[in-house]
Formats: sequence, C-alpha cells, structure tokens
Amino acid sequence: ASAARISANDHYRLTRAVEILRSTGMAPSDFAPSSLPRPCHELLVLGILRPRSELNERIDARVESMFADGLADEVSGLMAKGYGADSPGMRAIGYREFFTIEGADKDEIKAAIKLHTRQYAKRQMTFFRALPGIVWIKPSLSEFTSLVGNFLLD
Repeated sequence: ASAARISANDHYRLTRAVEILRSTGMAPSDFAPSSLPRPCHELLVLGILRPRSELNERIDARVESMFADGLADEVSGLMAKGYGADSPGMRAIGYREFFTIEGADKDEIKAAIKLHTRQYAKRQMTFFRALPGIVWIKPSLSEFTSLVGNFLLD
C-alpha cells in the first residue's frame, strides 16, 4: 500500500516504509489514526483566530528573531557538514530559501521566508476551517479559561 502511494523517486519515504515494515512486521498504513472520533471521548477542538494583520506582524517578528538568533550561521554550519537542498530538514520553510534563491542577500531570503510562512499559515487556516465542530476563540486567556471551564462542566 505504501509503495502505491509513495512516488518511486522518493527514496527517503520508501526507505522509511521498509524500515517500519521490517522492524514491526506491520505496514506504515496500519499505524494511521482513525478518521472517526473515539466514542469514549468528547473532544473540544479550539482554533485561535487572529486578524490577518496581526498574524503577519507576528510572522515578520519571528523571522527577524530567527535571523537575530543566528539562522544564517546555522544554515552555513549545516552546509559545511554536508547538508544540502536535498536533505529532508533543509526543505523546511526557513532553510530551503537559502538554497532556492541563488545569489540572494539576507533581506531577499528574509522576504522569501516571510512570504512562504504567510502562505503556509493560510493553508493551515483553510485546513482548520474545514474541521467540523471547531470553536474559534480570540487569543485571550479569559475567553480560553471560560470556554474550557464550561466544557469540563458539561
């Protein structure tokens, strides 16, 4: 089942599927969580709703902080150890931009990381909006405490 689902060129995932099968005797798909909620649990799914402008400000601040904390030096160090654009960890947002924008300076890389992070946040919101029964809250402690307290009392 894994071989049918994974691209023949994706050596990393194919190797991992074989490792799982050999070490457990079970296919990776046997570990997939059920799509149905467990009947013995009542779930409260919370989504934190922020205005887009606030979310963008937070993303910008996070990227600036990553660079201030030495992201460029970290990537240089990893490259010196032999990691490259094809390494799985280097495909993540915040790393891949160092490889995909040839000859770019730090400001161009920062801008690309901010853009890709915003795009990812938008995809996350699309995913969460589709969840049935999700309760959206604004990021305030009092609203969260009240909502969770009411849920526990029900």
